[in-house]
Amino acid sequence: MSTGNRLEGKVAIITGATGGIGEATARLYLDQGAKVMLVARSQEKLTALTKKLGGGENIAQAIAEADNEQQTANAVQATIDAFGGVDILMANAGTEGLVSPIENQTYENWQQVLNVNVIGVWLSMKYCVAPMKARGGGSMIAISSVAGMTGFPGVSPYTASKHAVFGLVKTSAMELAESRIRVNAIGPGPIDNRMMHSLETQM
Repeated sequence: MSTGNRLEGKVAIITGATGGIGEATARLYLDQGAKVMLVARSQEKLTALTKKLGGGENIAQAIAEADNEQQTANAVQATIDAFGGVDILMANAGTEGLVSPIENQTYENWQQVLNVNVIGVWLSMKYCVAPMKARGGGSMIAISSVAGMTGFPGVSPYTASKHAVFGLVKTSAMELAESRIRVNAIGPGPIDNRMMHSLETQM
């Protein structure tokens, strides 16, 4: 049952939509009247989530790897084609990487985590700026982590990437304020989702 329509007429993009935070956010946005573009890398999971959320004309989906520039640009364009614009970005896609002491970490793991958690957030923000400006403003929310505010042994790439998200958000907020685009970050603590289970298993 709907609890309001605060987002009536708004269009939202959610990256990492098939994860725990992504799904909960999609449900909330739809409940508040928004049109939602679900973005993730798995068609199977996108289809299942769309069905779980009830389908309908207010939901669309696009496949994109977070750190793939062309796929990200295509997802934003697909949102514009489907719903006429973009008002909200929830940059939620992320990866935990491997748990290992810093001396045993690999270049490949560092690169993957930074690509998804930092470059991926930047790319989604980059391609949402123009459509948000065209609508007279908007809101960007990036999911960081409590790990972006302190240190956690064994996950140096993840911790560094989440610190970087806060820096990216602070700078972007300053750059985009005159265009009436708000940019904020959320730093969740432990959440019962796939990522948390993966970290617990590795530790």
